[in-house]
Amino acid sequence: MSAERIDATRGLFDILEGPALERLERETVSRGTTLIAEGSSADEMYLIETGRFTVERDGVNLAEIGAGSVIGEIAFLTGSARTADVIAARSSVVLRIDRRAYDLLCSTTPGLQQAIASELAGRLAETSARVVPD
Repeated sequence: MSAERIDATRGLFDILEGPALERLERETVSRGTTLIAEGSSADEMYLIETGRFTVERDGVNLAEIGAGSVIGEIAFLTGSARTADVIAARSSVVLRIDRRAYDLLCSTTPGLQQAIASELAGRLAETSARVVPD
């Protein structure tokens, strides 16, 4: 399935399947828990299986991200420090994707990298639309 045809209600789960996905570590995150702290190192990113997260920087809510989306991908993919706090808005379940798991998923899932890039571009477009000029 091509990246541009991903069902918004399932997100990346539309193209991820099989043993590589089943081997990912599931983590339950309680409401209010900071999963990712701004400035920390990025050894993994997460795929939201259930629930919702808020992305905040300096107390400003930048985005809300739900099931089927990735979080923590910017620093993971660029090798930089985390750019924001990511906090569970409700009890959630995430799949942890470290470098080894990411490489395996990419090698077994055609279109995964494009799907992640498309998701990032969509978020950037949404954020840019909210920016008010000085």
